[in-house]
Amino acid sequence: MPKTFRPYDPDQILLLPPSVNEWVPEGDLAHFIGDLVDELDLSAILDEYETGDLRGYPPYHPRMMTKLWLYAYATGQRSSRKLAQLAIRDVGCMMLAAGNRPDFRTLNSFRLRHLAALEGLFGQVLEMCREEGLVRLDHVAILKGAKLAPGRSQTGTEGSHRTGTDAGSSCEGAGNWHWAGPQTGTKIGHDLALAQ
Repeated sequence: MPKTFRPYDPDQILLLPPSVNEWVPEGDLAHFIGDLVDELDLSAILDEYETGDLRGYPPYHPRMMTKLWLYAYATGQRSSRKLAQLAIRDVGCMMLAAGNRPDFRTLNSFRLRHLAALEGLFGQVLEMCREEGLVRLDHVAILKGAKLAPGRSQTGTEGSHRTGTDAGSSCEGAGNWHWAGPQTGTKIGHDLALAQ
């Protein structure tokens, strides 16, 4: 008797539209960042759009763009081109973008335009995560526009990690931090509980 396999039909049409949220496991970093950014005060970013030029095509929502950049920094991606690829290929990033696919120029323009506000938000996020026990701050180094000599390792010496951002952008307090959740016995506080 031949071995039977599970059904596999790549051309199968789904009866109902899929929800990307269901594809991202519970407790994933993308869910956490999505819920966290929903709680942050983005008035510094939103105010620029209120007083700015109203002409042109409507921009992507600043809350979505902030989620994408925080997710990118949390996963070690500092390139707008790589983030644009993540928005197409990474399920967590696709969930945060809600199916939108901003190109790398749009992502980089948003980062450059709101760099000061993002620096403040990033510091708030790190502090909130640290308070909840979700990240560890092993070594904090702020390398604003630091240039490395040829032949120098980008990771520094003795296991410390380079934590600055690529040329032209930086995030104060980015530091060397690691996503530590979800862990056994770690409960996210009521205000940061993941949406069910």
